[in-house]
Amino acid sequence: MYVHNITDIDDKIVNKAQQLGVEESEIANTYAEKYFELLKKLNVIWPTHTPKVSEHIEDIQNTIEQLMNKGYAEINEAGDVVFKLDLIPTYGELSKQNLNELTNISDFCLWKKIQFGKTWDSKWGKGRPGWHTECFTFIDKLCCQKVHIHGGGIDLKFPHHENENAHCRALYNTPLADIWIHIGHLSTPDGKISKSQNKKFLLKDVVDSYSPNLLRLFFLKNSYSTPSLVSYEILDDLNEELNSFLVAINKAISAIYIADNKYDLDSSTEINSEFLSFLENNLNLPSVLTWLQQLKKTLLTSIKNKQISEIKTHLSELKTHLEWLGFQIPNEHAPENLELLTTWKTHIEKQEWKSADEIRDKLIKLKLI
Repeated sequence: MYVHNITDIDDKIVNKAQQLGVEESEIANTYAEKYFELLKKLNVIWPTHTPKVSEHIEDIQNTIEQLMNKGYAEINEAGDVVFKLDLIPTYGELSKQNLNELTNISDFCLWKKIQFGKTWDSKWGKGRPGWHTECFTFIDKLCCQKVHIHGGGIDLKFPHHENENAHCRALYNTPLADIWIHIGHLSTPDGKISKSQNKKFLLKDVVDSYSPNLLRLFFLKNSYSTPSLVSYEILDDLNEELNSFLVAINKAISAIYIADNKYDLDSSTEINSEFLSFLENNLNLPSVLTWLQQLKKTLLTSIKNKQISEIKTHLSELKTHLEWLGFQIPNEHAPENLELLTTWKTHIEKQEWKSADEIRDKLIKLKLI
């Protein structure tokens, strides 16, 4: 099960809605629709659940009530319900910080008593839920108290994930997740990509200008947990590497078709154990890419030597692992291109070299041989 939550109400959304004179739901739904459209283009595995905050207010209020009943929450002077951090001795375990040594740390809000924007009734007064409580509630409700893998940006480790974890410690005396995955920031040569600082490198622009496959290759090339540098120059260079994989696959398919008059590939190839070992080693994606590059090199050697059996084996392995990683391999062998290959083979067999050379030039331009 894969849960991807949608924060469809917060102060930023409320302020934007008031600025434009529309409902908060209109702002949230517009951005959510655009976001999910991009996920589809990127061939991302679709979440099992995409819960929205606005649809789980009662569940969130139940979480807050449980915390209050156990003595982990209280109402402060402003009328907000806050979490009593001093009751969690393990606070800081995720971000490797000692609660006693933390400065400027304060009890965080579970329910904000507020009057403007979208609000809900509660026994603590009209208001909105706190961000940390929203996210914990989704995990508690949909994943039965805790989750195996919890992901997010490195900037969320503290305080957001630490505060989510505190909920689970308070209610169940257990960590919220078995494995935490924190993603490093992207930056451009002139600084970190930041919406607040108007330093934008939009995903939509990259997808429209290049391809979803290119983004997958970019992330393979970089460790997920460290900062990564991105620019259009970097993507241009990487696009050549992506094309080298696709061209190798096209050449292999052509070689098989020319030899057998058909393209029949074993689809039962298993995932390589060395490949898996890299993924099991803290998602060592750069090593995965190196492994794929070596496999591509081996495939090209077998094409050069016209070793059809080896071509089939290496092609099947390369396609299987690329597709397993979410790459979409385009089919460049349309009927008209297959006919070109057949005609080229016929001219060669008849020693009609001039005609064969003309077709060969076309096939080279199409990157099929």
